Amino acid sequence: MNARKHCVKLSALALAGVMTLSALPARAAEYADLDENHWAYGEMTRAVGLGILQGVGNDQLAPALTMSWGQFLALVTRTFAPDDYQSALDQGAAWDEAGYLAAASAGILRSEDGLAVGADRLGAGISREDAAVLLYRALPEEL
Repeated sequence: MNARKHCVKLSALALAGVMTLSALPARAAEYADLDENHWAYGEMTRAVGLGILQGVGNDQLAPALTMSWGQFLALVTRTFAPDDYQSALDQGAAWDEAGYLAAASAGILRSEDGLAVGADRLGAGISREDAAVLLYRALPEEL
């Protein structure tokens, strides 16, 4: 039964990937600062196509900028806790606050960690160390 569930999930993920591939060139073209010669063009356009990564406004994706806590938490929760993220948005939270609330709700962000983030610090930069902790916690256990 567990193998069947896993197979169904993989099939659904593959179908979603195929359906989004046709949208990738159009979505990537929306960003003036990401051309096909950028070293991470393929990965970033795929993340955009999957709805994981979004631009920063003014037709910019800003691939070289440091990521803020709010941006990172939104990215992680859109990927690993999309229902929690959407629920926070539906309750009126801004996109960055929705990431913060969803990460706490999903157990990705825990108060006992003592990380330098709060609803009032979502614009501050996130360290690689903190990002790694949150990514590890967000990953499914069966990996």
